[in-house]
Amino acid sequence: MPRSMPVSQLVTTLATHIGRDNARLELKWLIQAIHSANRTKFPSLSTMLSRRIHGEPLQYILGTQPFGPLNIITRRPVLIPRPETEYWTLHLAHGITPSPHKPAHVLDLCTGSGCVPLLLCASWSPGSTFALGIDTSLEALQLAQDNARAHASVVALASPHPQTRSNERPNLGPGPSGSACPIPLANATKNVFLPLHADVRDTPRLIQILSPWRPFDVITANPPYIPRDQYAELDRSVRDFEDPVALLGDPPGVPDSHGLTFYRDIAGLVSQGHVLGADGWLVLEVGDGQARAVENIVHTVARMKNTEIWTDQWGKERVVVARYSK
Repeated sequence: MPRSMPVSQLVTTLATHIGRDNARLELKWLIQAIHSANRTKFPSLSTMLSRRIHGEPLQYILGTQPFGPLNIITRRPVLIPRPETEYWTLHLAHGITPSPHKPAHVLDLCTGSGCVPLLLCASWSPGSTFALGIDTSLEALQLAQDNARAHASVVALASPHPQTRSNERPNLGPGPSGSACPIPLANATKNVFLPLHADVRDTPRLIQILSPWRPFDVITANPPYIPRDQYAELDRSVRDFEDPVALLGDPPGVPDSHGLTFYRDIAGLVSQGHVLGADGWLVLEVGDGQARAVENIVHTVARMKNTEIWTDQWGKERVVVARYSK
């Protein structure tokens, strides 16, 4: 499609793909972006419309996605934050109240853009939270760092300082789970986020990596969960642009498990002990129709019997929440 096509014709073409009302709304957002304070970073309107017609997600074109009070940077191919993830993260943030005197250790597995731990850091009192984000993707970890820097007013980006022994880290006292809470604060007036390269599927190595910071008071995860037989049916804006590694619930070479492989890995990690505190929360986003199966995995593998299922803003079972005690 030639880039010289008139804008009006591009909008008409876009409307045939996403509907007239959606096309008008997206056109409004694109124009607003061009006329924003950061307008120099955007290409021409016709270029952006052409990219959208070819299926590229609007969030990649605009470069950001609202997520609670945050404006999360988005960059291909890292998974774009979804509204349902924002919904349950805010719900979780309202249900827990860490403080500088009772700080929380948060572990976010498959952190991607870092949107979940950063929103928790932004929602809780300054100096009350240390959030560790784990991912295997270096592109995702770089984006998570960029997002932390973009929100430096509410979160400090930490360095792992591998040369420092864990017992030399600053100790802010007991966390909500009653454990010592060694938070490597760069600034005591902010919460702290540390993105770290690790593989949730390599349990022995991950436990070793986590040793300076565990046990955690909250473990969250929005892992890959799309079953193989559903991947080809995804919208092309997802299938052709977002990282399949962040989508497919059963990685290549792993037996088909209806998209549940990572939940078994996470439950296995939690079952090892000293990873989740005695009063800790395990919060897992799940795909459509997976909640009951994931709840069963949590019961049998993680041996956590106290569970509940949260629905999203559209009434779908979206999150499995587990605790050792009420």
